[in-house]
Amino acid sequence: MKEAYPESRIRIIEDRKSLQDLLGVLSRYEWIALDVETTLYDHRLCWVQIGVPGRTWLIDALRIQRLSVLKSILSTARPVKLIHYAPFERKVFRAIGIEIESVIDTCTLSRKVRGRKIGRHNLQEVCARELGVYMDKGEQASDWTRRPITSSQRRYAALDAEVLLLIYE
Repeated sequence: MKEAYPESRIRIIEDRKSLQDLLGVLSRYEWIALDVETTLYDHRLCWVQIGVPGRTWLIDALRIQRLSVLKSILSTARPVKLIHYAPFERKVFRAIGIEIESVIDTCTLSRKVRGRKIGRHNLQEVCARELGVYMDKGEQASDWTRRPITSSQRRYAALDAEVLLLIYE
C-alpha cells in the first residue's frame, strides 16, 4: 500500500495579521477541512490545520494566543467544516470559547457507509480502506509544543487535513 504524503501547498500562520488575512480567503470556500494537534494529556491546543483543495494552513495556536477571530469561520454555517471525529475538535475549541457549527464528520460518514462491523473507523484505517493509502500516525503523540516543529510534524499535520478532503470526495 502506498504511503500518503501531503500534496498541497503548506503555509504556517504565526501572527494575527496573517490569520486575519487567511480568514478572508477561507470565507470564500463552501467547505474546509479542519484538524487540531494538542498536548497529549490535557489536550491544550497547539496547532490548527485548515485545508482546501491544493492548500493547507498550519496555524500556530501557541504563538497566536487569542484565537477568537476563528469564530468568524468556525461558528458559522459556511464554510462547512470536514472533521474526523468531531467531538474531539469541538471539545478542544470549546475550551477556548469557540463553538464549531456546520460539521460533516468523516468518522460518522464512515460508520454510516461501511457499518460498524466493517473494520475500525479511525483516520488511519479509513484512509487505507477508502483511499488505498497508508497514513503514518507516528507523529500524533509527538511534542506539539516544541518550536519550530519538525518537517515530519509539518507533513503529518498537513496530511491530517488534506486527507479529509479526499475522503469526503
